[in-house]
Amino acid sequence: MPKRQRPPSTYDPIHWWNIFKLPGYNPRKSLTLGTRPAPIIPIDDTNPVAMTIRRLQYEAHRIALSKGWNSHTDARHPGASIALMHSELSEALEALRNPGRKDKHLPDVDPVGVELADTVIRILEFCEANQINLQHCILEKMKFNETRSYKHGGKEF
Repeated sequence: MPKRQRPPSTYDPIHWWNIFKLPGYNPRKSLTLGTRPAPIIPIDDTNPVAMTIRRLQYEAHRIALSKGWNSHTDARHPGASIALMHSELSEALEALRNPGRKDKHLPDVDPVGVELADTVIRILEFCEANQINLQHCILEKMKFNETRSYKHGGKEF
């Protein structure tokens, strides 16, 4: 019996879910196990498909691998990776405490934002290396948070 063929998919950059139609994209296949290079799609504000959390996670890991870093295969314990995420938050606090200080690599960008971006990039790369779909986790957590009561837990902040 001949194999059923699906009609060719059309790429529509307006809808975020089209990330799943991009050639070479496979969320179940870890980049560390892949045999071919990951596809490179420009990440910029004009490409809504590239701006999904899932896509950013994939790109953060691809870039880390290309620069010799990989939180999944490094000798570091996963706790050390999380400590490095925390260190980026500490750098953001220092940038906030020193408002006149500029980032040496990106002097025209808000230094607090640069350090927060470093934090997010570390989180994204860690999730991709450890096969955690952060986009799914965030969406599920946000749905759950909507069900919580006002200032749940009786805490002040």
